[in-house]
Amino acid sequence: MTETATPTTTSKPATARQRQLLADLSVELGRDIDVPATAKAASAVIAKTIRKHNAQLAETGTKPAPTLRQARLLEELGAERGKTYQLPATRAQASARIKQILAAGTPKPKTDAAPEAELVAA
Repeated sequence: MTETATPTTTSKPATARQRQLLADLSVELGRDIDVPATAKAASAVIAKTIRKHNAQLAETGTKPAPTLRQARLLEELGAERGKTYQLPATRAQASARIKQILAAGTPKPKTDAAPEAELVAA
């Protein structure tokens, strides 16, 4: 007699990133989106929600507004650089602006020139 073992599958819970994305989508779309128990189910809900939203935007001919994640990133970059960046009208423009800011590099901290001069003289 041979024993057949049933395969055990362990489902991973939804990740923090998935939960945050679902929360952002919920705010953006103005409706509640339940977070599924598993990561696989959460991925399916995210993909379906985005597809559905993009189809609605395509029907109306409008371009999607920047995501909350893009808005947060622009705020963080502005705080790091001591500047205020205006939020662009579309996601594509926001992505381009973020790439432009990141390509410029991180700002160098301002240092007082006097201590350097003292070190050189010594």
